[in-house]
Amino acid sequence: MPVLILKILLFLIEIVIVIAILIISLITILPPKIKNKKMLNRLRKTVGNNAFVCGKCWLRKNRNNLFEMYIEGDAYERGLVAGRLTKELFSFQEEVFINYLKKKIPGGIKRFIIKTGIGIYNRKINKHIGDEFSKEIYGISKSASRKYSYIAPAYMRIMNYHAAHDIGHTLQDINYVGCTSVSLKGKFTFDNNLLIGRNFDFYVNDDFCRNKIVAFYRPSTGHPFAMVTWAGMIGVISGMNLKGITITINGVKSDIPKHSATPVSILAREILQYAGNLKEAKEIAQKRSIFVSELLMVSSADEKRTIIIEKTPEKTDVYENDAESVICTNHFQGDILKNEHFNITNIKESSTMYRYNRVNELLNKNLPFTAEKMAELLREKKGVGNAELGLSNEKAINQLKAHHSVIFIPEKLIMYVSASPYNLGEYMAYNINNIFTNATNGCPLKDIDDINLTIAADNFLVSGEFKKYEEYKKMLETLQTNNIYSNKEDDFFNTLCQLNPEYYLTYSSVGNYLRNNKRYKEAISWYSKSLCKEFHNINEYKKIKKELDYCNNHIRANA
Repeated sequence: MPVLILKILLFLIEIVIVIAILIISLITILPPKIKNKKMLNRLRKTVGNNAFVCGKCWLRKNRNNLFEMYIEGDAYERGLVAGRLTKELFSFQEEVFINYLKKKIPGGIKRFIIKTGIGIYNRKINKHIGDEFSKEIYGISKSASRKYSYIAPAYMRIMNYHAAHDIGHTLQDINYVGCTSVSLKGKFTFDNNLLIGRNFDFYVNDDFCRNKIVAFYRPSTGHPFAMVTWAGMIGVISGMNLKGITITINGVKSDIPKHSATPVSILAREILQYAGNLKEAKEIAQKRSIFVSELLMVSSADEKRTIIIEKTPEKTDVYENDAESVICTNHFQGDILKNEHFNITNIKESSTMYRYNRVNELLNKNLPFTAEKMAELLREKKGVGNAELGLSNEKAINQLKAHHSVIFIPEKLIMYVSASPYNLGEYMAYNINNIFTNATNGCPLKDIDDINLTIAADNFLVSGEFKKYEEYKKMLETLQTNNIYSNKEDDFFNTLCQLNPEYYLTYSSVGNYLRNNKRYKEAISWYSKSLCKEFHNINEYKKIKKELDYCNNHIRANA
């Protein structure tokens, strides 16, 4: 009998080994072959305080703690040099992201299953990213930390990080699809030139937003371009090239992706690097399939025109009009997709149309627009009719969550980038033509932005109101982790309400705390207060209403 059991155990072990080999073979992504390896000996040198060079490329930290970086060369060279210049920044960025995922997905077995599933799902992602950008990512991976090799080799990890934005659209509890973009011209601007503004509300946590990079790329093929990014990221979220083409991306609520495809940031990168006009941008977008539904707002200085390329995994449409204002939030407007059931539901249940209407309202009140007025619009925290929404409400244009905010004047090749926190710091103005003209002279040790065009920090930041908001966030986190002292509850609740009195989450969080502690009668009062406020969306309202009903039913059942 023991011999039989031993044979069975050996058989099961063999099965496990075979399955493991199959999984590894499925998810392993082989790196591209690199012919020219001369740049492997190129070292990073320190040339000043937070200033570094590697060959002709450089990285520096400016007065507002934004990093500025210049990169040139072929694909592998760009990645290799960018990786070396930003080695510590990427290590920090990856640690923040991995720790966030561990917090969201507790339990080793569950994480292993999800990791393996994503690995199998994305096993062909390099083919969708393409040879050029795969080589660039491979170059970056050469400087990646080995700390997370247990997850996957660095090249595979970075490949999959580029799909995180897309996959995040399908998660209900993460704010990836609350971005707002607007393009103006003609009567809407003081000089009739195109003026584009956008908030990128991709929020993981505050640490993830800490080390923003304003990057200037001169690739060996295509157009030189500037973008706002973070270490390890080669995709484009917001950017402008030297032909005056600008691009920003806005997510649309999507189902869980059914198959691997091109990450939307890589599609945006391809458009920015290779499109010189709107026709070329549309052609590039048409030939690529993507993971999830997405909106790409593209503007052209020469054509003085803005379009929105609307994509789902199955369809591509282009929204164009003759109006002098184009507003892009998070729903489709083109004829092909606007009447789709999922789009109508999204408009009904989410914050997208609310923000669209608020932008429209502000446009008609503040004519004509300048870059300063655009910054005011992007920093707007109130709702339609100046309604109080509470700080951090997704219905606000400024949700106090933005990774970055940009303003483009493409005819002048000027790109404004917001300094931290969120979009509250100074908007720094970069004349990208001047920067590319001087970029190869070595790492600049003085400011490279046009200080005369700087837009001042938001009064909300300098007045002290932001410190109150930071205190509120810390208190809310303490409450949500059930970590307050029972003898100080009343003072805690009162202070929380004083710091953010109009936000529904203030009251529903207290209600959740009381419900979790089986204090149902007290919870009812707080849930009721919450339901009187303006909610992010209908689903969030229904969620709190359900909690209120649960408490009422529990009290009746135990009466």
